[in-house]
Amino acid sequence: MQVTALPRSLCGVSAIDKSVLIKEPGKTLDADKIFDLLPLKKSSYIPYEVNDATECLNVRPKRYVLPYLSQEQNDAYAVFQKVGLKMATNLVFRLPSCLKFKGKVYRHGPVVYYDGSSHVYYAPRFRDGSIELSSLVVKPAGQLPPLIETARSFFPETWIWDLVEVGDDGKRGVSLTVPDTITTWETEAFCLSSQGFGLAPRKEMKVFQPFFLELTMPYSIIRGEHFELRATVFNYLTSCIMVTVTPGPSSDYTLTPLSGDLYTSCLCANERKTLRWTMIPTALGAVNVTVSAEAVASHVSCDNEVVSVPDRGRIDVVTKSLIVKAEGSETTKTYNWLLCPKGSPLTEEAEIHLPENVIEGSARTSVSVLAEPQTNLRHTAPEHHTATTAVGDILGRALKNLDGLLQMPYGCGEQNMALLAPNIYILHYLKGTQQLTAAIMEKATNFLTSGYQRQLNYKSADGAYTTFGTGPGNTWLTAFVVRSFAKAQSFIFIDPRKIEESKTWLQHKQQENGCFEKSGKLFHNGMKGGISDEVTLSAYVTAAFLEMNTSQHDPVMIQSLACLKESLSDLSNTYTTALLAYVFTLAGDVETRAHLLQHLDTVAVREGGFLYWSQTAAETSASLSVEISSYVLLAKLSASPTAE
Repeated sequence: MQVTALPRSLCGVSAIDKSVLIKEPGKTLDADKIFDLLPLKKSSYIPYEVNDATECLNVRPKRYVLPYLSQEQNDAYAVFQKVGLKMATNLVFRLPSCLKFKGKVYRHGPVVYYDGSSHVYYAPRFRDGSIELSSLVVKPAGQLPPLIETARSFFPETWIWDLVEVGDDGKRGVSLTVPDTITTWETEAFCLSSQGFGLAPRKEMKVFQPFFLELTMPYSIIRGEHFELRATVFNYLTSCIMVTVTPGPSSDYTLTPLSGDLYTSCLCANERKTLRWTMIPTALGAVNVTVSAEAVASHVSCDNEVVSVPDRGRIDVVTKSLIVKAEGSETTKTYNWLLCPKGSPLTEEAEIHLPENVIEGSARTSVSVLAEPQTNLRHTAPEHHTATTAVGDILGRALKNLDGLLQMPYGCGEQNMALLAPNIYILHYLKGTQQLTAAIMEKATNFLTSGYQRQLNYKSADGAYTTFGTGPGNTWLTAFVVRSFAKAQSFIFIDPRKIEESKTWLQHKQQENGCFEKSGKLFHNGMKGGISDEVTLSAYVTAAFLEMNTSQHDPVMIQSLACLKESLSDLSNTYTTALLAYVFTLAGDVETRAHLLQHLDTVAVREGGFLYWSQTAAETSASLSVEISSYVLLAKLSASPTAE
């Protein structure tokens, strides 16, 4: 594929199976859709403010004035005005807009009066034909040598979906392998460059062979179910051929013919024939189904025509995958042991008992061993259907394959952020522990970019964020978004103007006492954790500002910290106390920080070798305890320097 565009353009290129686009026609890009996005495509007026005043033409009796005012004016002034251009000249080129006759003023057409509130402004923009649009040309890599046999197994609906950077010469060649689908691929390309937006005309590329086979089968099936496997043979050759259709041998399923003796038969020009089998899968998992069609030599004539054998593509082999699921209901049992060897080897044996009614072939076991570093591990696990993992730290189970927790954000303004924010923290952890690979980074960047762009749908013009993009802005959600965007800046581009707009909106929500006003409604209150009052909300917003390196000497911070200090007389809310300890650590207020941490030490829960904090003695919310304990850790570890 060769993409040609303006030098240094970034082009989005796609190629999609045309059968997919048939479902929703008209959803693709075209030039009209692009130009319809412009606020104004054509101008036929000059703004009132730049119009020159004209004096009335004095007319004497019995004097005929040309042109007659009822006719369309095509003078130079009118011609330029109709395309939105104003001419600046000292020449007399404008016909007067009125006549003065015997002391009276005569005007043509309706009189329009303008005052300061009724001015109309136009921003003329034009479809500039001088900008060369990018074009996409798909060329074959060269004539391939004749093939006797083709084996086809790759049938995607989307073939190309990629960004292509065009070099300084304005061209970029990309090597691609066409999928095995016999179809028409519809390509689309648009480019961004210093000159603007370019859209290529759509191109179609047909992938075809005159003789081919097509399999029709479901995506998945339950073992024991029967279904009808269909193979359709197409002949687009100009002559008749004798075709033999043969399913590949397999111990994973059984096939019973349903088409009599037609599996070797004539197939003339532009004909098709469908053959059928009853299929019964016997194995579990992904089962490959292979069927071949071969044009064979024959002395039997077809429609009084001698049978031919094509030189190229004589055999077509198609392999498709069928997922076979086990019957019954899946059940999982987990066994856990905490082993503490002290200087001598320690052995733990466990016997796994499967239920009596277990379905044969569906049993699986997984052994995960987590140990402190420098510990020798030896374990014996079941030989079959076993996955085994040994991890060298106590957090291994939680952090093994952490990149698997990355999710594509979606949903409303709250749900999108609930999925976007963990991606950011996971990336920071992987980067800090040197586990961030290029593949994970590419996957995560895609998720972050999509989530960031989606979240902007829920931003109002004043910078606030809401759940559904309408109504009053939500103070907590806006602070959460800004806080998250600031952390995501080290991985993807975040428009700094968006962050500044939101910070300005939050600053306007600061009240006279320095605390921040609670505004808007949050539907998923669990996202806020323990933030339920004005002081805690103000602490959260203040923490967001300080995390973005806002100086503690900034007037907004001075007022908010003063508001928070007013609340230090009541430390009954452990969540608020932990959050305040983190805020004053970020602000560098050593004295207040020490006072808060000292109080937190007195209310800490110490039991079973664990140290943590809860909102109340009877608190049952483990997630809230985790959040409180995390703020305490942040407060203890964020000081510089720290001996904690």
